[in-house]
Amino acid sequence: METRMVPMIELRTLEQLMAFYFEASLIAGWCNPDAEITKWESGMRSVNYERDGLCYDDVWFVGKAMPGPGWSRGNTTISAGDCQVLAMSYGGYYPSTGIDITKDIVMPALLKAYGDSNFVGGRGPELYANPEYPTLTYHNDCSYAMPIGAEKLRHFWGEERVTNQPNREINDTIGWHTYWGMTLGMS
Repeated sequence: METRMVPMIELRTLEQLMAFYFEASLIAGWCNPDAEITKWESGMRSVNYERDGLCYDDVWFVGKAMPGPGWSRGNTTISAGDCQVLAMSYGGYYPSTGIDITKDIVMPALLKAYGDSNFVGGRGPELYANPEYPTLTYHNDCSYAMPIGAEKLRHFWGEERVTNQPNREINDTIGWHTYWGMTLGMS
């Protein structure tokens, strides 16, 4: 079986791959309220960003494509030329409540991590609280095969969740997503 190595199109290190991930996520990612999201009637959604031979694709499914309201799942990939170099999958459940949990809690958490170039499994920071919703907290628990610097990209997995702590004594999870990802063919 022949192994194909990644073409070195402006991509020589894991640090460059991580920087491109943050750039693409901030410019074109779901968490950017101004991103151009392609929507299909079936419930599929996608965003795309390309620069210098690198391509970021995020495709996710909501609505009719899922078993019920609040469920979603998706895949994010980065390719160098025609060869994928990063793959990530995610999915879970954020229910409808009095506020839009994804827009008001998850989206700003992801924007914070990406804006800070803080890679925590490609999701939000370990903890995030939106001051407008003081009882809700975003948590991200990530594990890495190699937890140092850009080596985190090699293999990661974890779970993000939003909890409701109205009296700061009870920690009730009201929504969650699990995720995992890895680099492909990068030495």
